[in-house]
Amino acid sequence: MKLENKIQKEVIDYLKKNRIYHFRFQAQVNLNGIPDIIALYKGYMLGIELKKEDGKPTDLQSKKLQAINENGGIGVIIRSVSELDNLIKHIDSLKS
Repeated sequence: MKLENKIQKEVIDYLKKNRIYHFRFQAQVNLNGIPDIIALYKGYMLGIELKKEDGKPTDLQSKKLQAINENGGIGVIIRSVSELDNLIKHIDSLKS
């Protein structure tokens, strides 16, 4: 199993376990750059781009994440399930 596929499985398992609404996005020609996973958690739209440890986003992926952030969402690159867990805990601390 490729490393990004392993990270994807772990992230999706985490989202399911924590009952966080999400869907995995399959890139299409007219929608390139959209994050791998779109989720909604406590009113925040999350655009999650999955990368292996040394993976770099394309320019288009970076622009899409920036657009999400500029419009009140959270666009992030996630390289491990622990990074996602830290993000969720951060959101929890904002909503407490």
